[in-house]
Amino acid sequence: MPTYAVEVYAQRLSESDLSELVTRLRLAADKLSMRGTAVRHVEAVFMPEDEVCFHIFKGASPASVAAVMERADVPFERVIEAIAPEVLQGAGLELDGIAPAVSAKEGREERP
Repeated sequence: MPTYAVEVYAQRLSESDLSELVTRLRLAADKLSMRGTAVRHVEAVFMPEDEVCFHIFKGASPASVAAVMERADVPFERVIEAIAPEVLQGAGLELDGIAPAVSAKEGREERP
């Protein structure tokens, strides 16, 4: 499955807030996967100085990742394709294909 990064603006996010957010996203991804939409939350990286958090997903499409964000009620800026380093590939997170990005503002697919 392709890898995607989701950009989320997050002001004053504590470590416990981030942990709770990741839990919500993983539960939403699990529910969608059980219903046949292959998607998984892999990692979150928060940059407090920039007030931005990137959530890394493996998913069938950018739309499947956007569905997780919406189901978890997490506002986001965009879903973009990402390239995972070899260390992630070695952990069973294989890379394949390039898919269009989904903009939360526009609600439609667009090529990066």
